Formats: sequence, C-alpha cells, structure tokens
Amino acid sequence: YFRPMETRVRGQWAFDELKVKRAHSLSKGKGIKLAIVDTGIDSSINEIRMRILKYMDFIDASTLSADKKKFPFDWEGHGTSIASVIVQVAPEAELLIVKISDNETMKTVPPSRWARSI
Repeated sequence: YFRPMETRVRGQWAFDELKVKRAHSLSKGKGIKLAIVDTGIDSSINEIRMRILKYMDFIDASTLSADKKKFPFDWEGHGTSIASVIVQVAPEAELLIVKISDNETMKTVPPSRWARSI
C-alpha cells in the first residue's frame, strides 16, 4: 500500500497533478488531525502506524469502552489505501482511525443505504 514519495512514482500520476511536492514546501500537515472513517487500518505499515493518534472500532460493539479498545484492523484494504494517500500528502498529520465498515457489512447492508436515491 505505502510507497514513499519519489521523483516519479509509477502509477501515481495524481501526486504530480496535485503538485504534492510543491505543497510540502508550504505544509506537511503538522498540527492537523485527520479522521479516516472507513474499513480500519493495516497497522503493520510503519509509516501509517506512527501517525495514529487514536482509534475506535464501531463494527465490534464489545470494544467501545475506553478500557477495551481493539485495534480496527483492515481486512478489506480500502481504509489502508486511503491512509496511504493521506500519509503521502500530509506526512506529519495525526490520524484518527474509525472503523465503520468491513467486507461483511458492505455485502449485507442494502445498497440504498450507501447510494443516493435518484
């Protein structure tokens, strides 16, 4: 998932379009807290793990008390992908991880809940 910024990162043309390196001359996100409300995070990726300030897993209701926090591991991959982009764009920002869905809930929740009605 995570690839450090290089002169040219193959397949990540959006970073060139967004002028991320130029933006880094102004800010790298220091003092910013970003919430990633998604499928959790793969904490084995050091660049992401070291930026995590707090986390909460709303999928497993038994872990909602402050003394029994279970890390919201990302079995699906989407939250980790989003965190990888954020860490590259704002490498000094702190992350708040909130797991609200996983592969199972995405399959069982009616599509009308995720999509806007026409």
